[in-house]
Order: sequence, then structure tokens, then C-alpha cells
Amino acid sequence: MLGKVPFENRLKYLLTFRPGLGIHTRRTACGRYDRSPNARARTFIIDRANATSWRAQKDRLLEVDSLRSVVASLQDSVTRLVSANAAAYATGYGAAYASYQDLSRRYIAELNKPRIRLPSIVGFVGAVGVGIVVGRVIR
Repeated sequence: MLGKVPFENRLKYLLTFRPGLGIHTRRTACGRYDRSPNARARTFIIDRANATSWRAQKDRLLEVDSLRSVVASLQDSVTRLVSANAAAYATGYGAAYASYQDLSRRYIAELNKPRIRLPSIVGFVGAVGVGIVVGRVIR
């Protein structure tokens, strides 16, 4: 009768009180006591349901543990990437600062060179001569 009924429904069927199936109770000093043969079957069904539930719980806990280990490894890789990024930034910053200092030294050296030169005598005489010639032409 219960052969094609799903397991959960069988459990509900067997755990309910069915008058006329020989299930009756009597009072003892400890309380109620089932004298039916279904009580023994009920124990096995409950044990089986508990075992199934515990297996499912164990599988979920193993899955959570594996996810925890994946998260830990990802956190380690993030830490390594952050430290590698910091090292690359420090290297780039050091190179850029060294280049800036070199350029600054070259600018300072260029600024220290005198810009105004005293003209040579030949240039001065030539300029005076050109000025005299231009002055006569204009008058």
C-alpha cells in the first residue's frame, strides 16, 4: 500500500494515529506507550530521515568549507597583488623622481650660464660702421 508513495508522505502516514489498524496505547508509570508494530517501523523511518538530513547537512558544510578555502586563497592572492602593485608603484615613482631631478639639474645648469655676452671689438666696429652708412643715406 505504501510502495509507490514518496518517503516523506510515508513518514507522515505512519506517524499519524490510525484507529482500526491495531494501534492503541496504554498508560504506564512513564506515560504513554505504543504497543503497535508501527512504532518500531516509525523508529526506523525517523532514523532514516535523520540520516538523510545529516548527510545533506554534511554535504552543505563541506561545500561551505571548500568555499571558505577558496575565499582564503583569493584573499591571499589579493594581498600578493596589492603588494606587487605597491612595489611597481614605488619603482615607477623612484624612476620618475630621478628623471625629474636630472632634468632640474640640467635646467639649473642652463640658467647658470651667462646670457649676455660682451660683443667683440670687430662686431662693435662693424655695427658703428653700418650705423654711420645708414645715417648718411637717410639724411
